[in-house]
Amino acid sequence: MRGTVYTVILKSKNNKDNIRVKSLKAEGNTINFTQTNSGNLITIKGNLQSTDQADNFENKPSGTPVESPKKSLIPDSKDNWIEYTANNSKKIHRIYISGFVSAEPEGELIPQRQ
Repeated sequence: MRGTVYTVILKSKNNKDNIRVKSLKAEGNTINFTQTNSGNLITIKGNLQSTDQADNFENKPSGTPVESPKKSLIPDSKDNWIEYTANNSKKIHRIYISGFVSAEPEGELIPQRQ
């Protein structure tokens, strides 16, 4: 199984504000996430699992043709956002994310057995 990890870091102007992220949408997908607060930094980490065998070339028989993706490779920026509330208010605010940057993970993703 493959997947993509999304990390978003927000900086609040006032660390006394109680910011609670309600939802994360990345590249058109609703992402399950965790939120951690440290001072005025809010870190949101989400993981989108992909079980699409078309993306897994190791499992394809040799000679299998590669199909072009039907969806545009450039996602609409309106498909990337965070919804949040502040200070126990019921009003939901939305921040649009213009895009995500691909980064290599640090360290081992899966611990190796000894």
